[in-house]
Amino acid sequence: PDMMRPNLAPQNIRFWRGMYCRFENGIHPRENVEELLLVCCDHSSSLEDHIRLLQKRVTAIKLKLASVGDKVKSEITKESPQTIDNKLLYDKVEEIAKISNNGFEDPLGATEMKLSCDKELPLPMGVAGDDLLKGVSGDSLRLELESVALDWKPLRNVEECQCSTHFDHFMPKYHCWKCGELFCQRCTEMHVALPGHLSQRAVPVCTPCYRRVTNPSEAAESP
Repeated sequence: PDMMRPNLAPQNIRFWRGMYCRFENGIHPRENVEELLLVCCDHSSSLEDHIRLLQKRVTAIKLKLASVGDKVKSEITKESPQTIDNKLLYDKVEEIAKISNNGFEDPLGATEMKLSCDKELPLPMGVAGDDLLKGVSGDSLRLELESVALDWKPLRNVEECQCSTHFDHFMPKYHCWKCGELFCQRCTEMHVALPGHLSQRAVPVCTPCYRRVTNPSEAAESP
């Protein structure tokens, strides 16, 4: 009589991953390739958006510093059209260097640069540096720099979320775009626009970071 002969080739043996070996990652844990690609894409998008904002701020500060130099040069030309006193020239050069050094050493205070006569430094015609720095203060610049996570936590060797939810093969891990830590889907359901992103589109963040962004005063008071 005919008998059934099962094909025991390894490529034909399949099992339900949702039931068997659900929490098993093998002897050498490794990241899921599809999940790793999504993380790299999101991380690159966050950094590129942050870089565009930093480039905008640096350009505005450079224009502001350039306006200081042009203002001092014009004053030198007006005060000494024919003969230039060496001491006056050295004083003006030192003033330009001092203002420039202060601007680069403390970029958060660069928006408040003024001449000794307490007059606002006008930008050259056609330059919109003041518009780029409009509404920007030292605290807001510091908040922009601290609101984006530059390094994200790797997916490897992370077994559970901070809410004690255990990660398995079918539960993807999500990064908080502000702190860079790993969370489950429930802990990253909040979306908010980060100050450090130029596009100001809402991105996923964890619950503590959401509170820090939406209520910065309360976050500063909390220990």
